[in-house]
Amino acid sequence: MPQSWHPHPLSYLGYYALSFLVFCLGFAYNYWYPLLGIIMLAISELSRRAETMTLGEKGVEKSLRFISTGQAFIEYLKIQDLKVSQGVIERVLGLGTIYVSSAGSPEAEIIFRGIKDPYAVEKLIRARMTNS
Repeated sequence: MPQSWHPHPLSYLGYYALSFLVFCLGFAYNYWYPLLGIIMLAISELSRRAETMTLGEKGVEKSLRFISTGQAFIEYLKIQDLKVSQGVIERVLGLGTIYVSSAGSPEAEIIFRGIKDPYAVEKLIRARMTNS
């Protein structure tokens, strides 16, 4: 059964904070700046929700469906390398990044950013790799 994730909202905390800052400070300069802050917040949230990571029956998929669309897919049998990375702030927030590489590419082909409990997701991918 396929499982899907979007990046966790805390992974977009910097974008949300900048939007809030532009919104609040905008009242001191011009009435258009608060509107700009709202637009920045909406675009940040829409872009977060547009990115989907899926662990399907046959492989790993990342899709982006916003203004333009894109999709990357790697079968479990072709996954060569699986790496988890967490910075200091990500570790405190319980988030991380998962890099998935196939045999034909020296760099990560699919990058899952802002994943909650990335080591559990890595275990799930590895279990599906061995079952394939």
